[in-house]
Amino acid sequence: MRIIGGRFRGKKLEYISDELTRPTTDRVRENIFNIIGDKIKGATVLDLFSGSGAFAAEAISRGAKQVIANDVRPEAVAIIRKNAPDAEIHQLDYRPLIQHLAEAGRHIDIAFIDPPYGMKVDLPKADLIVYETDKSSPISFDQPVLVKQYGRALVYFIQN
Repeated sequence: MRIIGGRFRGKKLEYISDELTRPTTDRVRENIFNIIGDKIKGATVLDLFSGSGAFAAEAISRGAKQVIANDVRPEAVAIIRKNAPDAEIHQLDYRPLIQHLAEAGRHIDIAFIDPPYGMKVDLPKADLIVYETDKSSPISFDQPVLVKQYGRALVYFIQN
């Protein structure tokens, strides 16, 4: 696993190798960032179920203004600190973090959400939400979405 683009392009990323962590492949991340394009530059980005911090690291590398990474597991947070040291890192359940960000009036431009497959997540307020799940666990949303499939991964792009 590595950073695909930006100033840290090619940097190797660490990740946890266990059944609870499914790092998004380089190919899927590359396709996601190709769709997002220059929207990442100067953006405030939330990587909600950060795992390895790959989305956070990629966003930093591509010029995001601020990156917030979150994972509930201590071992994931330790890896995120290595892969995305410039991110604001939290170790919380996702709901309190979303509530904290909303109460603080923090605007999120882009939110990456890659929860455990099959878990339905309350969406944070963000201009663009990129939600990844497995094709065996499709999700329906109230608003129109762009859906892309990459192997087993389904990626939903929700524009608010």
